[in-house]
Amino acid sequence: MAKLEQAKQAFERVIDEVTPSEPGRTAKIFQTIEEKASKIPSVSFMGLAIGSMVLSAALEIFSKKKEYGNFVGLWAPSFLMMGIYNKLTRIETSEFSHQQEKKAA
Repeated sequence: MAKLEQAKQAFERVIDEVTPSEPGRTAKIFQTIEEKASKIPSVSFMGLAIGSMVLSAALEIFSKKKEYGNFVGLWAPSFLMMGIYNKLTRIETSEFSHQQEKKAA
């Protein structure tokens, strides 16, 4: 998780350099995203991915334009990636909480 934190901090520095209007704003944005993402059950992302695959197959079979099926089918990897991000966020948050508890004790 240390590498994930380092990558996140490096990304925040780059964004802060590009948008110097309010330093530290990126950290607030990440925190807000992580808070919202942690409330979504992980299984919902899997459901969305499976749903997009089923909808894609249905569009391929029943639609006159096959491109619609391909377009919807490409959503599945994005939903799965969001699920992975959600899991990593939860793991990182729980590890951070444990570290804070150890420091307080």
